[in-house]
Amino acid sequence: MKRLIVTTSWDDGHKLDVRLAALLRKYNLPGTFYVSPFDREFPKKDLLTDAEVRALSKEFEIGAHTMTHPRLPDISDDEARREMRESKEYLEGVTGKPIVSFCYPGGEYNRQHPGLAEEVGFSYARTVKRHINDLHGSVFEAHTSVNAYNHYQDLPKIFKFAGYNPSKVPHYFKWENLAKAMFDKLRREGGIFHLWGHSWEIDQHGDWDKLEEVLRYISGHSDVIYATNGELPVLQPKNLLMVAPYFPPHLGGQEQYAYNIAKRLQDNYGWDVKVATTGERGISRTHELYKGVHVYRLPYWFKLSNTPINPLWPLTLRRFIAKHNIAAINAHAPVPGFGDIAVMVGKHIPSAITYHMASMKKNDKRFDWLIALYETRFLPAVLRRATATIATSRVVKDMHMETHAIKTRTITPGTDTTFFTPAKTLAKDTVLFVGSMNKSDKHKGLAYLIDAFASIAADRPGVKLVLVGDGTARSDFERQVEDLGLQDRVTFLGALFGEDLRRAYQGATVLVLPSLNENFALVTLEAMACGLPVVGTNVGAISDIIDDAETGYLIPPADSQAIAEKVSYLLSHPTKAAAMGRQSRKKAETTFSWDHKVRDTDTILRRIMGIPAEASK
Repeated sequence: MKRLIVTTSWDDGHKLDVRLAALLRKYNLPGTFYVSPFDREFPKKDLLTDAEVRALSKEFEIGAHTMTHPRLPDISDDEARREMRESKEYLEGVTGKPIVSFCYPGGEYNRQHPGLAEEVGFSYARTVKRHINDLHGSVFEAHTSVNAYNHYQDLPKIFKFAGYNPSKVPHYFKWENLAKAMFDKLRREGGIFHLWGHSWEIDQHGDWDKLEEVLRYISGHSDVIYATNGELPVLQPKNLLMVAPYFPPHLGGQEQYAYNIAKRLQDNYGWDVKVATTGERGISRTHELYKGVHVYRLPYWFKLSNTPINPLWPLTLRRFIAKHNIAAINAHAPVPGFGDIAVMVGKHIPSAITYHMASMKKNDKRFDWLIALYETRFLPAVLRRATATIATSRVVKDMHMETHAIKTRTITPGTDTTFFTPAKTLAKDTVLFVGSMNKSDKHKGLAYLIDAFASIAADRPGVKLVLVGDGTARSDFERQVEDLGLQDRVTFLGALFGEDLRRAYQGATVLVLPSLNENFALVTLEAMACGLPVVGTNVGAISDIIDDAETGYLIPPADSQAIAEKVSYLLSHPTKAAAMGRQSRKKAETTFSWDHKVRDTDTILRRIMGIPAEASK
């Protein structure tokens, strides 16, 4: 048996809610009564009095349903906000209790209204969408299972529920039969059974006996969780699908960002995290436990530039979401096509897309037109679809998320300041580079650093350049070093991880980041945590990391002479370099700790799911 949650809710605040409440009380069932204190669709004499609402609130949850029951799309956003806010405040005054749940009158709302419900202070908002029996989806567009009324427009869904057997459709068309059968199905499969209706409608159709029959049937089961609507957000499963185009041990800042967020959400905030990422070319999907995180690597068929492609990913991710009962998605982008797909196929599941790049353009006419098409057409649609958007830097936010400011938060990369620590003294005459050496990553600017080092080496006989990283262009850089006669002064260490990488930082005097195009280089933070001054180009968000002349130096991109000048100065002034390194360490500790970044991410994920803060751990 899987977990089943049962909840009921009843709309409008009609006087007959008192009779309905008596039935719920008889069978010890919870109920949420959505009250519209001055509902214009009924004479005042037919509405619950304040005293009756107060009496109901002693045993049941009272939810807001606006003050006068208008159809929200027919009024302005300001009027809708006022109707929501005033109904909440009015009912809180009547009951003396917080009102946390809201129901859209007539189930009608537009895309602004869930945000307004959250802004006003609700933690749950219910629609009238039926036949949806899981806890997935935004809690501000919550679904239901069965309405205590027969709806002809539900026939296609009833036909599907009947296994496409025409002989069963008349039986299931009767709402009481559908309710009992759906309850039985969910007891086997798990999910949420949400019965709702209107007491006046039940009376109008003479369905009180049918309602009692259903309430008796669904009550009193020890394997069932019974809850009010307002309690549902706390009961949501915290199953998170993190989708990233690449994931460790693949090198890169995005990869490290995704891993650190995934690992810490799982270990410190109680999330059940599963990572879907790209794997090898072919047809085989693999599953591994990478440093405590479940990682599923999906194969690709071919690559377009640096972008892996597999036309089956939408189907694979849709099945993965269903199989693992995913409750929220955190998609990392760019590298078009993977994280984007997860957000689009997730349908009702709350999603947060974390964007890592200002622009992917590489000054390559073969592909830049496709990148421009993606960044101006497809990406905006994905960002609109996402429930929340996370920018990894100010530059990313300004470039891509200006129109989504209300749902955007900037969460920069962080670093583990307990692992990356300074050496006792700053090393002498060692210049360090850490980064990818792939042909597709020429924007890392390593060629300019090697040219600059030729000038530095001519003036300083003992200086050496240490290059950490690997990739398809490594042989090109090795050839450049040979052509300059620097073989004895330049060391290629390949890709380093963990303690080996930390030792590389601790053995350096200065880190150089010669990027032509960069968002937010994680290696900069690691070097700063290790007490190194950093010489970096003034592109992307690097100026948000390096404080010029305090933690390092900012220089123009593609300028080997500027690199040589600033690096030579630091090598020649060890006291100044050490002072800058101490400032670097201080900034890493106070501004770029992973603990802060993960806490902020948890807050966003809880918000889009409607999980209260006290339920986060």
